[in-house]
Amino acid sequence: MNLLEGKTVAMTGGGGGLGRCYGLAMAKAGAAVAVSDINLGAAQATAEAIIKAGGRAIAVQADVTQAAAFEQLFDRTKAEFGPLDVLLNIAGMFPRVPLVEMTEETWDAVITLNLKSVFLGARAAIRRMLPRKRGIVLSTASGTGIRGQPKGSAYSASKAGIIGFT
Repeated sequence: MNLLEGKTVAMTGGGGGLGRCYGLAMAKAGAAVAVSDINLGAAQATAEAIIKAGGRAIAVQADVTQAAAFEQLFDRTKAEFGPLDVLLNIAGMFPRVPLVEMTEETWDAVITLNLKSVFLGARAAIRRMLPRKRGIVLSTASGTGIRGQPKGSAYSASKAGIIGFT
């Protein structure tokens, strides 16, 4: 029996390379996967790869910097596959910019996508998981959240935040 047989996974950032790898691994372990990304075409490509490999998947466009996007993602996931068992937070960005050249807008965009989305997703997922008394929230962090990264202060700060939040 596969570890995730009969389980439902919703993932953010599923259209990227890391998202595709995680989505395929979750499906290979037996899960049905709702692949979300702000880029619907990228989410669809990952969902199609999962289906081609024999798994079950749907693609959902979602701007995970907005709380309502998680409600829509989880509602669609439940309608297609059943109640949410796992949230996989992968969405993120890493602009490689020296601190002295970084704009406030870039800082805010990184912190909002990389860190705030983890808070929004975890809060929405746990609210749905508590009545069932089960569920898992996984969030990707990075070693740069501990040691920092030249030209990556916002990214490192966001990943440190994920580590502390988790």
